[in-house]
Amino acid sequence: MTPEQRQQLRQSIIENLARQPAVAFPADAIRRRIERSRDVDGAVGMGDVLDALAFLEGYGFAKRVRRPLSGLQDWQITSEGVAYWESNP
Repeated sequence: MTPEQRQQLRQSIIENLARQPAVAFPADAIRRRIERSRDVDGAVGMGDVLDALAFLEGYGFAKRVRRPLSGLQDWQITSEGVAYWESNP
């Protein structure tokens, strides 16, 4: 991915998560939502989504949420992520 595509991907993830801030989504569901929205120019792989989520987690915009019984992890936007989304339409 180009740096521009990575930025588009990060922005798209923030927008998708911020629309339902109380819900945690599996990374694959996030990838499918981005593909449907066509917010990113080019193909989006699972590795790209996981890298973007880790980047957003580092900035405090997203967090991991573990499912209690399976140990799988989902992703949810943080209050900082919602504030960023609201201030950068």
